Amino acid sequence: MISISFSHPFQANKWNGTNVQVVQRAITQPFDIIVYHPSRQPKGNFSNPCKDNNGGCSHLCLLNFNNTRTCDCPHLMSLAADKKTCYKNEKVLLFTRQNEIRGVELTMPYYNMIPPISLPKVMKVHQIDFVASRHQIFWSDSDLSEVKRANLSASTVDTLIDTVLESPDCFAVDWVSENLFVCSSTGDSPGRILASNLDGEYIVNIITEDLHNPRSLAVDPFEGILFWSDHGNVREHPVIEMSRMDGNDRELLLSGSYENKVTFAMSLTLDFEHPNNYLYFVDTGLNVIQRIELGSKKLETIPIKPEHIQRPSALTIYYDKLIYATSGDSCIHSVDKLTGQNHTILRENTEGVFGLKVYDEQLQNSEL
Repeated sequence: MISISFSHPFQANKWNGTNVQVVQRAITQPFDIIVYHPSRQPKGNFSNPCKDNNGGCSHLCLLNFNNTRTCDCPHLMSLAADKKTCYKNEKVLLFTRQNEIRGVELTMPYYNMIPPISLPKVMKVHQIDFVASRHQIFWSDSDLSEVKRANLSASTVDTLIDTVLESPDCFAVDWVSENLFVCSSTGDSPGRILASNLDGEYIVNIITEDLHNPRSLAVDPFEGILFWSDHGNVREHPVIEMSRMDGNDRELLLSGSYENKVTFAMSLTLDFEHPNNYLYFVDTGLNVIQRIELGSKKLETIPIKPEHIQRPSALTIYYDKLIYATSGDSCIHSVDKLTGQNHTILRENTEGVFGLKVYDEQLQNSEL
């Protein structure tokens, strides 16, 4: 034992506390103490199920009750049906919350596939993206006013941009040209959309005029198009706009008129699988998820039952699934992206989700 008053380790009879003696007079305060002796690790009267051939486990063999064992896997691996063999699994559902980025398995969304990234590296992240060819994830932090990246295992986190940005809520990555796009805005100052390479170099302004409160970004690298939502100000309607990635050929997609029924568009997400080229988004003001058919500019609302969409906050598209988060019931849900049917709750008790993204290298495997 250690006495805080005397800063010395003592020994005493463990049964009645008698025969107290100073083991070593210390100059500074010890913080921990342990006895190194074989008696502290008795072998016990049981057979070790992990002793032979690691219990048949390909990676981790964990002791369980009644002389049994459980096989488990490290990050970015999953356990096969034989309950022994681990296989590589880099299909990860990424989601962001206050002070945290998590990556969980798609089929078992309570199982962490990567270590959580948290304070002081993360404070408030609304959009997260990835580049599969680099095995890296990228994000902007509106509280830190920085752009960061990490390898998929989350073992290293780098700051790419820590100047020129103010409250960068929106962020997107063009994985083909390997450039990133980030917005900057605060208070009454004009908003901007900037671009750089994936190392945060060669920063350039893309959009600097008639931008008030940008809140979400999306990119189509196959067509070279940049999309953004602008919540406007007291004088301007909320809008969704598009341009070439260099800022030219700017075009209005939707404005916040009554006919269009759009208020506060967040979490812009493109559906690259559907031939109609849909742009999906969450409207936090109307409590709905909507999509725009880019050719006709037709606006549609996904017919999700009201009890399944209580204050939506973020979404992502994964093949035929629309995955979205709701703050009303603190859940992450999944529905059919076209019909809003086949509702499933993927994860409960997950409050305050700002951003969603599925990391799957097949999503970035198409050729131009």
